[in-house]
Amino acid sequence: MYCSSPPTPDVPPTNLGEKIDLLHAEIGVIQELSDLEPEEKWPLLSLVHYKNMLAEVSEDMDDEGGKEEVRELLRRLKEIDPLRRRRYENWEQEL
Repeated sequence: MYCSSPPTPDVPPTNLGEKIDLLHAEIGVIQELSDLEPEEKWPLLSLVHYKNMLAEVSEDMDDEGGKEEVRELLRRLKEIDPLRRRRYENWEQEL
């Protein structure tokens, strides 16, 4: 599968703004992949991970909208990957 994503910089971001921009860019690329393969769990897991990382460094998850996005991703993961349902339920409770 071809994925047109911008290369990740070799130098880690040095300030908060750069880190937030990088996380937004990565989320965008992963979202594109998830849109192409909606029944694959790995892009969904990555989205949950990156959105949580973004929440740690910014105010994006302070609103209910950001948390609701992650909850929806976790609901989808429970449907796609029922063997790990409890794991996703635990993550959802931690929001």
